[in-house]
Amino acid sequence: MSVFAPFQLLEINMISAQALEPVCRRKMKTYAVAWVHSERKLSTRIDNQGHTNPTWNDKFVFRVDEEFHHWDTSAVTIEIYAVH
Repeated sequence: MSVFAPFQLLEINMISAQALEPVCRRKMKTYAVAWVHSERKLSTRIDNQGHTNPTWNDKFVFRVDEEFHHWDTSAVTIEIYAVH
């Protein structure tokens, strides 16, 4: 019999980014990657239209333990990438 530690779901809606620094002369195609624990990263779809102001409106759901909400060091990491 396995016993699972209690957890909660953390939902994040990655709506958009604004005024990104352009990394090339061409129109940027960007996506975001988010994680709470580095072994489970989730990514948005690629925005082909937004250039430096991409819009994704994608929902991420992470499983976090009950202590996540109480630690001062708890964080969600988000990185934004441009497809070449």
